[in-house]
Amino acid sequence: MLNLRMETTILSQKISISQNLIVINCKTFYMRKAILIFGLFLLTFWSCEDNGFTSSGPISGYLSGKWKLTKIVSPKSVKIEGQIGYAEILEIGNDNYYDFEKVYIDGKLLQNYTWDRSRNADMSVKNMTVLMRYSGNTERFYKILNWNVEGKQSLEASAYLKQVGSVQDTVKYYYSMSK
Repeated sequence: MLNLRMETTILSQKISISQNLIVINCKTFYMRKAILIFGLFLLTFWSCEDNGFTSSGPISGYLSGKWKLTKIVSPKSVKIEGQIGYAEILEIGNDNYYDFEKVYIDGKLLQNYTWDRSRNADMSVKNMTVLMRYSGNTERFYKILNWNVEGKQSLEASAYLKQVGSVQDTVKYYYSMSK
């Protein structure tokens, strides 16, 4: 009888130990799974490149519309709207065939630029910048300002250049959204 009681006690302890191991193994399994999911989240978060896309598409879409030239800043002077000497409207859009930029001076079309789709634009959501490339090897750099403030959107732009960052790239043009 004593022997049977001892075996029952030992068997109870083994069952108890087995149940505890199963509980520990289950906890370890879920802990490993949680760590793996968290690690994958961090890896995804850190590996995201700033490719110029937001949830609503490329940030070059923020350029679309009609923009009024409000200021020109050069190394030697700053001219505001009334001092510039002409009225410039920049129209950026798509006509179902091409993405374009049309420059109007005093109401007359001065220049029509076509976006070069074979050389993609360089875009950064973090900096809200777009380096646009046009047919004919011309480039223009845009910084989108106040893009999230309704009615206050504005652009800072370089001149149209053969190479942005060149010596001629010292003049900045400022545009506000035209109504």
